Amino acid sequence: GYGVATGGPLAWGLCYNHEMSPAQTYCDDYYKVDYPCSPGAEYYGRGAIPIY
Repeated sequence: GYGVATGGPLAWGLCYNHEMSPAQTYCDDYYKVDYPCSPGAEYYGRGAIPIY
């Protein structure tokens, strides 16, 4: 949390709890060789790039 936030460090949650541009496709030609999208899967925000 943010120590000096209004209401205390645990008062604030997520700013956005849904995808801001769900119509945008994240499976593009630039990354399709290194990070291919799985057929039928839906990717939001980061595309098929894995997060470790």
